[in-house]
Amino acid sequence: MVQPDAEDVEAKSDAGSEAAKSEKPAEVEGGEADGDVDVSPEAMAAYNKKIEQQKREDADTDEEYQPLEIRTKVHAYKASHNNTLSSEVMSEAFRWRLSQTDCQNRGYVLDGYPKSYLTAGEVFIVTPERPPKPAPKKDEEGNVIDEEPLDAEAQEAEDKKYAPTFQKHIYPNSVIYLRGDDNAIIKREQKKGSSEEAIDSLRSRLDKYKTDNDLNLFKVANTNDKLGHSNCPALKYPIMRFFQENKTEVFEIDHNGEKFEMFEGMRVYIERNGRPFNYLKSVRHLNKTREENLKEEETNDNQTKAT
Repeated sequence: MVQPDAEDVEAKSDAGSEAAKSEKPAEVEGGEADGDVDVSPEAMAAYNKKIEQQKREDADTDEEYQPLEIRTKVHAYKASHNNTLSSEVMSEAFRWRLSQTDCQNRGYVLDGYPKSYLTAGEVFIVTPERPPKPAPKKDEEGNVIDEEPLDAEAQEAEDKKYAPTFQKHIYPNSVIYLRGDDNAIIKREQKKGSSEEAIDSLRSRLDKYKTDNDLNLFKVANTNDKLGHSNCPALKYPIMRFFQENKTEVFEIDHNGEKFEMFEGMRVYIERNGRPFNYLKSVRHLNKTREENLKEEETNDNQTKAT
């Protein structure tokens, strides 16, 4: 949809107002109509209908009248599941958002999701749902008719049609993992004055994250008796395993370091294969800012030593 200029919108709005003024039945003192103007209920209903039509034509977006499919799905799920969302629906919503034009052209920073190996697979791998099998055909006497199985080529095409598909167009080029101590994170929130309820919620989320991403999951999976067999169940791994499987170098860094140096390390990692052109600040500007920060740190250190 082409966004009209501000002047066009203003002119259209004024024109709509003038049209409304000219269409609305004239009224005089006492509420009686002037001349032969029709103020019957039928005429007023027709007038109101025209005004509503004008509002729809002047709207800047059709979103109100054509709701997004994913938005409808999210609202419907929350309404039927006590205002909660499943990881499948959440992952589908993230996948939709990352497919939009701004993320595709400018890139994106995704923070806090996916949270586990499972949800990473839900976001970046799509497995088409097979349609339900049709009811078996029966002859005139009600006996089930045996259908001929698909030949090898047709079966291979069928399996390929419903095979998992890696969503390369939304997959990140860089993954940064911030290591943190749970107690330090909780103390930081307490210093901010967070309520006990918020702190308890934070502890619960940290425990859930640790359960889903404990490094011992590698050991448990590697010692599974069915590892490598076709009937091996889905094994649980830390989220980092998903990105390693897809040949992505993960940058790990402690969360309690000096902020500027942390961001500088992240920048170097992100630009390891060349600096992306997405309208960011120039390297010269970043280097100048870095020098200013280093000088400020040196001055503060000298003042601390002097005292």
